[in-house]
Amino acid sequence: MLLNTLGKQRVRVFLNDTLLTEQELEGIDIWMEMRFSPSLLRSNQINQLVFELPDARRPDNGDPRVLAIALKKFVLL
Repeated sequence: MLLNTLGKQRVRVFLNDTLLTEQELEGIDIWMEMRFSPSLLRSNQINQLVFELPDARRPDNGDPRVLAIALKKFVLL
């Protein structure tokens, strides 16, 4: 994944309730790669990729959205 952060952000990523990674990220154009066993994928069902972003906040420019990470590119290989 290619992403930008709004300041320093802690992120936890889960695939079908299994923790894949826990990191602290900060910056622009960060490449975040996660590898996992194909056995975590549910065949013939919906698979869920969940991001926990406890440091999400409103930017200081009046934007009312709660932001943490801008996901610029997502690739499955």
